[in-house]
Amino acid sequence: MKKTCVLLMLLISVSGLLAQDIDQMNELLRNYQVEINQNRSFLEERVDGTPYLTEDYVTSQIYFKEKKKPLHTELRYNVYSDEFEFVRSGRLFAISNKEQIDSIEYQGKEFVYGEYTDGSGSIYEAFMHRMVKGDCALYKIYRVEFYEAEPPRTGYDEYKPPRFEEEDPLYCLKMEDDARPREIESFRRGKFLNRFGSLEPELKRYIKDQNIRLRKEEDLIRFLRYYNANY
Repeated sequence: MKKTCVLLMLLISVSGLLAQDIDQMNELLRNYQVEINQNRSFLEERVDGTPYLTEDYVTSQIYFKEKKKPLHTELRYNVYSDEFEFVRSGRLFAISNKEQIDSIEYQGKEFVYGEYTDGSGSIYEAFMHRMVKGDCALYKIYRVEFYEAEPPRTGYDEYKPPRFEEEDPLYCLKMEDDARPREIESFRRGKFLNRFGSLEPELKRYIKDQNIRLRKEEDLIRFLRYYNANY
């Protein structure tokens, strides 16, 4: 009798969780703008490479600005189109109301959507992986490019099929007084530290003493965490 009761309670609990997941997905479809991606999968099957950060859908949490509780669903990040996709009833959707999103937790990474400034001063919008929080925040923008098929130019060249290729990511810093993150144009110590004003000599000594290579992502994160903790 006890085993039957326990089993019944487990079934009720699992059913409740499944119902909650369904309700959350229905809420995403009903209350938030989404756009249907038609023919995309069909086309991508005929192209080498991938536009995705991960091929598999990953259990994720979507935090909207006007909601306290996150929506739980499985997402896949299309880097090329800069969209988070999900599947419902065999159909492919992408969240399009990006300005209403506070953040998305995906693969243990925190993604935020907003403006950033490139090296020329132009302003763009993108999903950015926020790697370091604080007075000096670090953002990473993943990049994938699409290249058309290239027929051989000579008898020695090989045919290159249409393809997606991963490009070097873009890193941005947002200082305390900055309106938006700004691209790191150079990782050379002198130019990189220009943004830190009078602290440049002191921080340059720290980088040298700790043998930090700013071009290495883990070293860049280590330096910025040090800065945020001590200044």
